[in-house]
Amino acid sequence: MAVDRAVTKAHVTTPAGRVIGIPEGSSLVFGRGPDADLVIAAGRGLSRRAGQISAIAGGALVANISATHALYAEGDGFRIRLPRLDAPGEPAGGWFAARGTTLVGSRSMLDEGQPLRLVVSATPGELDPGEDAPGGAAGGDATVLPLYLDPNTKLFLVALIWCRPWLIDPARSTPLPRTPEIARAVDWNVDYLPNTRHAKRAEIILKGAAGENRVELETLYNFYMHGIGYGHPKWGHGYWVGDDVSAYESFKLSDVNEADPMHQHIQSVCRAKFGSREGMGILEMMILGPHEKSGFKSTLDMHR
Repeated sequence: MAVDRAVTKAHVTTPAGRVIGIPEGSSLVFGRGPDADLVIAAGRGLSRRAGQISAIAGGALVANISATHALYAEGDGFRIRLPRLDAPGEPAGGWFAARGTTLVGSRSMLDEGQPLRLVVSATPGELDPGEDAPGGAAGGDATVLPLYLDPNTKLFLVALIWCRPWLIDPARSTPLPRTPEIARAVDWNVDYLPNTRHAKRAEIILKGAAGENRVELETLYNFYMHGIGYGHPKWGHGYWVGDDVSAYESFKLSDVNEADPMHQHIQSVCRAKFGSREGMGILEMMILGPHEKSGFKSTLDMHR
């Protein structure tokens, strides 16, 4: 719905410069297809119906309504990948912009400087001072993400570790780390068992804004993944072996040839330690080919 932005708090500017106001209580669907409210001809990487921007009380909600393509929201110090639509109907989550400027589009649109620019103002028609800079006006209300994270998942624990400084200090002004910073902040060390490519001990090092955290793992015994089909010459994943066939194999762990290619993919049951906390964990490993840090020089040379 295209209306004068002077009577709306939320408006979208297209890569071509067209400005579209979104009245409170209404939505704007954008994408490459002719049935979208806003057709983005230059929207490389967009679905035919890619996203929906809804003007609601207090701001605007950006949601991905595609079941196949990614959609991103970007501002000063963040780029968020919005969850795809899992089932027909209304999206379950998205990015909520309370005030300021948010860039929206596919990865290609953002990387090439051709995004949609969503501006949410405090009053209808207000020219937001942050419109020319992603992230919104200085001193404006913070943009928040209303996505539910299940506390029982690894994703929740990782998010908790990274966000801990901001949870402790709400006045913290530095942006959350993006993917490149996170990648550089993770390191590891492995002490290999002799004549194997499997760990005896391992250490995972996480360097965050709150300092350094180390997870220490001591391996106890291995589960060999070919037992559930990975790399098995007969019972591999997707192999057709008959209409109704079952079988099993058994062997002593002490008799396993650790140099056999079929035995490289493992999950080691570990004793884990994180600070003063101790428990059990799993370390999954499969190393094929040269690896400089580990000292491996060929396809399957073993640790000496």
